[in-house]
Amino acid sequence: MGRVDNIYMSSDGIQDRFGGAEGGNLKIRRLKRLIVELSQQNISTQKVVLRDTFSDWKEDQEQEDYVCLIGINVANDL
Repeated sequence: MGRVDNIYMSSDGIQDRFGGAEGGNLKIRRLKRLIVELSQQNISTQKVVLRDTFSDWKEDQEQEDYVCLIGINVANDL
């Protein structure tokens, strides 16, 4: 089996999202760290964890911006 790469793209609505225990922004650093931690998981697991993490983060805060996160799974069988 070849190497598998995942490519993620997001709008700034993800990192700027208010929530969490202190009501602060999610921040890109926290999102990148989570993606790296998930990198050894299959793409389906990554999707569930990212969705649940974001949902937990935003809690009941009103949405102020559009949010988009796209993950692309690329298998390299060369």
